[in-house]
Amino acid sequence: MIAPPPSPVALPAAPAHEAEWEDWLLRFELGPRLLRVAAEDLPPPAWRRPLPTGLRPLDHLLHVVAWERHFGAWLAAAAAGQPAPEPPPPLPGEALLAPVPPRGDAEPAALLEEFAARRAAHFARLQPRGPEVWAWRAAWPDGRAPTLPQLLAWLLRHEAWHAAHLRRATGPGC
Repeated sequence: MIAPPPSPVALPAAPAHEAEWEDWLLRFELGPRLLRVAAEDLPPPAWRRPLPTGLRPLDHLLHVVAWERHFGAWLAAAAAGQPAPEPPPPLPGEALLAPVPPRGDAEPAALLEEFAARRAAHFARLQPRGPEVWAWRAAWPDGRAPTLPQLLAWLLRHEAWHAAHLRRATGPGC
């Protein structure tokens, strides 16, 4: 099982090279496919059945979509040199903070579509830019202020962690 990602500010402030940035952007663009493939074998009733962690696969998907919504707001704040809004609370196992499981009962297909649409818009905003955006930074209310590369690298790890939980929901005994 993949370990939960560290805090974004614990990651390098910038990629080592422009090629690494391009690799991150490619992985960022493929994020919707990663989640769709992880979720495709999950039968409808399983989305609402708790995993051994106590969370439902739907909770993991709701959380990833909440972060993608937040990333759009964070990008706008960073581009404008403004503070960022409060990020979504962590899920159990993600951080040492007091986690709050998401509440909701959305359709997984609609969430996957929303995630893909938002990700495409965010990718379109970032892809034509080069290293000049590496310095973008926006502080959250708690004072942490990740750079764009830190948050992007964290989002990639965050999605992989949640995709692993979705795949686990399709495993033996589920």
